[in-house]
Amino acid sequence: MRRFVYCKVVLTTSLVWVLLDVFLLLYFSECNKCDDRKDRSLLPALRAVISRSVEGPGEMGKAVIIPKENQEKMKELFKVNQFNLMASDMIALNRSLPDVRLDGCKSKVYPDDLPNTSIVIVFHNEAWSTLLRTVHSVINRSSRHLLLEILLVDDASERDFLKEKLENYVRTLEVPVRILRMEQRSGLIRARLRGAAATRGQVITFLDAHCECTVGWLEPLLARIKEERKAVVCPIIDVISDDTFEYMAGSDMTYGGFNWKLNFRWYPVPQREMDRRKGDRTLPVRTPTMAGGLFSIDRTYFEEIGTYDPGMDIWGGENLEMSFRIWQCGGSLEIVTCSHVGHVFRKATPYSFPGGTGQVINKNNRRLAEVWMDDFKDFFYIISPGVVKVDYGDVSSRKALREALQCRPFSWYLENIYPDSQIPRRYYSLGEIRNVETSQCVDNMGRKENEKVGFFNCHGMGGNQVFSYTADKEIRTDDLCLDVSRLNGPVVMLKCHHMKGNQMFEYDSERLTLLHVNSNQCLDMPTEEDKMVPTLRDCAGSRSQQWLLRNMTSRQTPEGEFLPLDQLELDVGFSTGADQLFLVSPLTICHVIDTKSPFYELSQRSMQTEQFEIVVILEGIVETTGMTCQARTSYTEDEVLWGHRFFPVISLEEGFFKVDYSQFHATFEVPTPPYSVKEQEEALLISSPLMAPSLCNSGEKNTSLDGLETLEDMETTTKLPTKLQKMTGREGLPRKLLRMSSTASEMTYSLGDLPMKLQRISSVPGVSDEKHLMAKGVKINEPISQSVADLPPKLQKLAGGGMGGRMDGHLPPKLRKMNSDRFT
Repeated sequence: MRRFVYCKVVLTTSLVWVLLDVFLLLYFSECNKCDDRKDRSLLPALRAVISRSVEGPGEMGKAVIIPKENQEKMKELFKVNQFNLMASDMIALNRSLPDVRLDGCKSKVYPDDLPNTSIVIVFHNEAWSTLLRTVHSVINRSSRHLLLEILLVDDASERDFLKEKLENYVRTLEVPVRILRMEQRSGLIRARLRGAAATRGQVITFLDAHCECTVGWLEPLLARIKEERKAVVCPIIDVISDDTFEYMAGSDMTYGGFNWKLNFRWYPVPQREMDRRKGDRTLPVRTPTMAGGLFSIDRTYFEEIGTYDPGMDIWGGENLEMSFRIWQCGGSLEIVTCSHVGHVFRKATPYSFPGGTGQVINKNNRRLAEVWMDDFKDFFYIISPGVVKVDYGDVSSRKALREALQCRPFSWYLENIYPDSQIPRRYYSLGEIRNVETSQCVDNMGRKENEKVGFFNCHGMGGNQVFSYTADKEIRTDDLCLDVSRLNGPVVMLKCHHMKGNQMFEYDSERLTLLHVNSNQCLDMPTEEDKMVPTLRDCAGSRSQQWLLRNMTSRQTPEGEFLPLDQLELDVGFSTGADQLFLVSPLTICHVIDTKSPFYELSQRSMQTEQFEIVVILEGIVETTGMTCQARTSYTEDEVLWGHRFFPVISLEEGFFKVDYSQFHATFEVPTPPYSVKEQEEALLISSPLMAPSLCNSGEKNTSLDGLETLEDMETTTKLPTKLQKMTGREGLPRKLLRMSSTASEMTYSLGDLPMKLQRISSVPGVSDEKHLMAKGVKINEPISQSVADLPPKLQKLAGGGMGGRMDGHLPPKLRKMNSDRFT
């Protein structure tokens, strides 16, 4: 019996020694040649080892599942921070995580004399558990001699537990933690600038407030900066589920890019980068852009390169701005694949933005485009026209910084750093591809790679119907190109490979055909078998094989300079803020034709020979996500109706505004001179394009308009119809008639209900007959006639052969009825 007890004691003692040996082995294997002369606390290693055996919610990065009886409460708490707050609060602040590094990373040994770092974490109304879990993961999984301090920058949080309670808690931590308070909400950019200015470490490491660092995360970042001071390094960003807080390892085979709207996106690492690293996946990946939330940078280099753009607001665009600046100004941007940090990715932001999310992001993107993108900014402005309208402030200091740093052009960046960018460096059109026969458009239908492209009614709203025909003769929508692999085959969307082949189309601007070079067949409308997918057929010159690519055009100057677009802006009042539309009812948006307008010289005659397209773009921002929503429509010259107005569709009835959508697209004709504004002004020197001028021919006796005056005789004038009086709130407003003195008879001319100043009209000597516009007088109640011989066939049909009849005879029946009391 004693011998049995003795054996148990020996076995127990042996087991204790084995466990101690395992602990020491684990500790020293993670110290990477620890230096005894430096203060290396055993607490982090001990805590990490002990935590591995702890059973609890979320341990080892496992998902937390909320019981059904708590689902409703969970959903309510989810709204607070836009992640599962209940699950987060159930997880320990120092929970254990798996080691997700590549095997080759685990055996790497780093120098002893790595630079130390200051951690900067900005928070605004962050949850207690996620903020403190971030802090604890930094402390527990960082070598103490490398972690100099942690700076928490409070961007004007409103929650009480982030005040005194937080300050008392961080005092108990074994690493110096300082809390800096912003006096007012300033946003991520300015808060990070405040934190960076207060750091003392050789390297600044920026982290978000809902991260978790894994074992061995810090040494690879600092080692790379020690090797190359101008290297800005990011860890692989692992995913922490916003629903379950499950920890999922990120891929070392993705890197950062951006799409047409300058939204950051992850893309596969190209083969050229794998070749550069000779297949060693433990080496850093050179990335064109960074996500921006997590990175390390040498503190002095951060200052030399220009820190953040202080003119940017809150958040958004700063990551791309810094990415472009680093690469174009001599630095490098890398993802260190041996460093892993988890991040809670939310589907929506819980924060509000002063001025609105869209205004903030548009301003920031405009600043980066103006300073760093050179002529390629025009491409971005076509995709996101709302950006052009924002006040982006003064960027002269940022441009001076670029010049002082002798930075390279954006074209160099696209050619050398991001040759697989989604932005085509040269393109011939950007917009819809419309079939002449059906007036339907090619549409990607929101489909993905390897799926067929669609064919749908042209909606003019951009989105899925925006394609670019590039100078490489590709037809692409963002990163997908139209591809046909067999004769008479359907058109599918594949990743653009820039190798021509099945993705090469030649557009004939005269025949309007799109020739697929490999098959020598033409793009045609869908077949009866599949009415939603365009296909290839033998070229026959039919209208079904004709396509219009006219939304935006590029041109080449005589000197050979390639200009990415040739377009003119139509002023609809955005300089006065009139473009901030509140779409509560149908609106009529007006463009004043003056000397600044591209239509200043446009007449009814010239519309038959000129080719142009009016593109109307309405843009809005989803406040919760910052994503841009856009609606587009366009009108070619044969669709513009000269002398038409939209039918009024809104009325105030019984105390409520009502909209008659059945008349939404209805128009009616109004008397309109067929001459351009320029011709009228030159002929009669008047400023109002609404008035019909006349010609005085010295060879013939003409009706004089010198006696033009205004009548306000209440006995003979009429009033606005009742319905329109209610809409305008101007009941009793007299209608003004214009009297024109004539030897023949008393004549009148209607200028509508718009208030205007009447001016005395005189003949202008020295003006040729061809430039004169004859103003035809009419007797009261005399039918008005107007020739349509000069109109295009489409407009002749619309005009119905003329405007004969009463003055309201050309109006829709509903408006004629409304105006029944206006004519005698």
